[in-house]
Amino acid sequence: MGRFGSVGQLSLAALISLGLLWANGMAWAQTIADGDALSAGMTVEAIKDRGLLKCGVNVGLAGMSSVDPQGNWVGFDADFCRAVAAGVLGDGELVEFVPLSASVRLQALTEGAVDLLARNTTWTLKRDAGMGLSFPGVSVYDGQGLLVWNSTPGEKAKDLPAGTRVCLQSNTTTARNIEDVIKARNLPLVPVFHNNLNDARAGFFQMECQAYTGDRTALASLVMAEAPRARDIRILPDVLSKEPLGPVVREGDDRWFDIVRWTLNALIQAEEYGLTRANVDQVAAKASNPPLRRFLGEDPGVGASLGLDDHWVRRVISQVGSYGEIFQKNLGDESPLRLDRGLNKLWTEGGLLYSPPFL
Repeated sequence: MGRFGSVGQLSLAALISLGLLWANGMAWAQTIADGDALSAGMTVEAIKDRGLLKCGVNVGLAGMSSVDPQGNWVGFDADFCRAVAAGVLGDGELVEFVPLSASVRLQALTEGAVDLLARNTTWTLKRDAGMGLSFPGVSVYDGQGLLVWNSTPGEKAKDLPAGTRVCLQSNTTTARNIEDVIKARNLPLVPVFHNNLNDARAGFFQMECQAYTGDRTALASLVMAEAPRARDIRILPDVLSKEPLGPVVREGDDRWFDIVRWTLNALIQAEEYGLTRANVDQVAAKASNPPLRRFLGEDPGVGASLGLDDHWVRRVISQVGSYGEIFQKNLGDESPLRLDRGLNKLWTEGGLLYSPPFL
């Protein structure tokens, strides 16, 4: 939950109405009023009545969700929002992207400011049980890493000089992980906590710290998009934690949970079938394999149980692409980050991505 100091007892809605909620130094204004049907079991109806999916995203993290020079939201998480909108509303562009800082992202979801959170958020026990939230699945398997100045000796975390200062944001899983791993591995690190992400990054770039820690995707993004002296820093090979990132919804709406979960599964299964934005219509027209025909809506079966039509999967693929296309475009070889897929490969290729059957 977010921490707001002296206004900590106010609800998110109250903070919004008073103009007191800020994300990354910029005022974030989001109206919850007008009676959107946000009670349990009615999320889809609210989205259809509104004609827009309200999707919470990062305020700016290259590869995951950020605004390009043309003013368009781009990135893996942004494309996942579009995939859900394509399935539910028929058009992947019917998304209202709501930029959220880490400190308010979960509260924004629980209080109804967004329908879906797709913001590089780690699935943990505490978040999944007891906070009124549910994680439909893992969209990116990540891990926490360390970014260090080249002037700091050491090839791995254990080799860094004693007392190496590490800048990071407080009240995050990153903070809890670094404290745990220092004790568990006896690492020579001293955490330097900051109240927000910008301050933590600034502390590192101003050389207040010799290291900076975060998810490895975020570190790669930082080096590529924001580092003032990218050639002077390096990412160590250490993986300090498991960071299963994924979409988040409110508890209590099973239909909405299922739609988001099976949208993720559809992206994964589409890649396994070899489907792409370019070929999906052609494949559908010629498909004779019963599971593939059902998957693409040529035969009935994938829509009714979700309250959707049978062509929703085909729309998702034709408008957004398969999982592999989304990953490669935003994070992989076709992106500036050029991240190896690693665990994010299909199970048939040695990775962890695996969709249950569409039966």
